Amino acid sequence: MIVTISCYAGDWNVKYSFKSFNEMSFKDVPVEEFNNTTIKGSCFFQAFPLESKKEPVDIFPDGMTGVTFIACNLDNVWIPPGNTLIDCTNKWIVLKNDGYNWEKDKSTKKPKKPVADFFYDKNGWSKNPKDIPSEWNPKEDISQVEAEP
Repeated sequence: MIVTISCYAGDWNVKYSFKSFNEMSFKDVPVEEFNNTTIKGSCFFQAFPLESKKEPVDIFPDGMTGVTFIACNLDNVWIPPGNTLIDCTNKWIVLKNDGYNWEKDKSTKKPKKPVADFFYDKNGWSKNPKDIPSEWNPKEDISQVEAEP
């Protein structure tokens, strides 16, 4: 038996709401699956390797417009004009030479602050971007770091 289910239920796009789409691209998906819909509570995060990528990743179909994202993680994702973010995160994050992720300023494209600034405070490390090493020099073996509660 084949069951066909609509992508839309009530006021949100069911196909793309409340799901994890980390590291995925939707460039080949028909734009009609997105246009003029509301997407709630999904994660579209894209990771950056060091400084080899300096811009957010363009993951959505060309011509996407009228999409309202609510409470979504869109870090390192380029959002085309004509779409709306409500209570979302859309930071540009990059792994720096100190071995930690830093948020980048969107206008200057320079590191602004460490993502886990509490960890810098705990260890007495400088949060000044000027103190990031010019070559790979992690502060510690990050595989041995215990997660904070």
